[in-house]
Amino acid sequence: MAAKKKGKPESKTSVKSYHQGIEAEKQEMKAYSDKMASNVRSMQGNVKSLRNEHKKFSKDLNAAASSMREEGIKNMSKKTTAFKKEIRDQVKEHKEAIAHMKDTVRYFTNEISRKKKDFQAYVRGPFTGYIKAFWG
Repeated sequence: MAAKKKGKPESKTSVKSYHQGIEAEKQEMKAYSDKMASNVRSMQGNVKSLRNEHKKFSKDLNAAASSMREEGIKNMSKKTTAFKKEIRDQVKEHKEAIAHMKDTVRYFTNEISRKKKDFQAYVRGPFTGYIKAFWG
């Protein structure tokens, strides 16, 4: 005779119980799948809201940067206008000084020329005959 196996006796399961187990597993998988689908939709919604918030933040940041840039330009424009005015005033002052120096130089050259002529006239005047007579 055949020898019997020692240990647990195998229990026989019917096809119906296999089908019931499969159906139960399908239902569990469907519930899990539905839960995961819900989580995925929720996550997609969160990602979409994050994108929208990022876009809004980016627009706000660009607007703030633009505002700061415009304010800086406006402030610098005032300062550069004042600086240009100071330069124009300085140029005007320098031109006036140059004109004054030109008049002064002209005056001094005229004075030197006049003194030179006076000296030449003085030298020629009283001693001209004497020098010619003496030195001949």
